[in-house]
Amino acid sequence: MAFALENSTIEEQRSVIRFLTAAGEKPAAIHRWMVIVYGEKCVSDKSVRKWSARFRAGRKSVGDDQRPGQANTVIMSDLIDKVDNH
Repeated sequence: MAFALENSTIEEQRSVIRFLTAAGEKPAAIHRWMVIVYGEKCVSDKSVRKWSARFRAGRKSVGDDQRPGQANTVIMSDLIDKVDNH
């Protein structure tokens, strides 16, 4: 009998999508299983379809891609100085 996993990461759920996609499962079936296991914390059906398509196209990573303009690092001391000086 399945029980709901209350704490999971998005990467964990994407790994499940990757595994089941590799096993030949269709996105709708993957989402049905994931709802049973992850309950309210489950990614959307649309997200399962999107990630399943990415994995079928050869994607390996379950992490997010770097976005243009997104900072790679945050320097806390600089932020603290900016806040303190205003």
